[in-house]
Amino acid sequence: MPARPPPAPNIRGHRQQDQPLPPAAPSPDRPDTVAIRQLVSTHVRALLARHGLTEQRVQLPRLMDILGVSYSQAYRKLNAGSPWLEEDLYRLATHFGETLGTLFADAPPREHGGIAVVDDDPIVADSIVDTLQALGIDARAYYDAASLLQGARSYDAYIVDWFMGTGTAENLLLEVRRRDGPAPVIVVLTGKISSGAAEDQLARMVRDHGILVELKPARVSLLLAKIQRERDTR
Repeated sequence: MPARPPPAPNIRGHRQQDQPLPPAAPSPDRPDTVAIRQLVSTHVRALLARHGLTEQRVQLPRLMDILGVSYSQAYRKLNAGSPWLEEDLYRLATHFGETLGTLFADAPPREHGGIAVVDDDPIVADSIVDTLQALGIDARAYYDAASLLQGARSYDAYIVDWFMGTGTAENLLLEVRRRDGPAPVIVVLTGKISSGAAEDQLARMVRDHGILVELKPARVSLLLAKIQRERDTR
């Protein structure tokens, strides 16, 4: 008699083991992802500076041409507001005759010197910088607090508009003092202060952190003289 085949396995109720799911893609708002964007942007700015593009107002048009993006897209990339694609970085490096290896080489030491001008009105910031440069001063314009704080440079002096966006520059000034110490001269430019609270806030910055205040519109040559005098007394 032929052997009977073995009984079929009982698969009723058999549960297939769960396979591990691939890790979720990182959210663009996660802190580690933001830190990566900031690091990449720092290296990109260093590359542009190596090739003579030290001002954001000249960096942005060049990025627009190289990457084929709009002004707002170039601004967001340069200031870590949106991610860099590998294709973008390769195109940028090869445009300047570099490689991805040299692009991501160790960042140079933090530079010092010159004057930073921070105003969310680019026309005002650029006008002050142009006048300072005409007087032989190394100056650079920033249009928001983030682009200044993310940069790999400290300055001898800062000229900052008190009202930035919907608030004041208090947090920016506190961070500059924390990062750079008491040595840099900080001048706040302000027009009419509309509330007692804003005036008290500014008075506290003057009293506790050695901030100078100048009313708008400021004469840049006189402003520079006050900065130089203040530096000489420190």
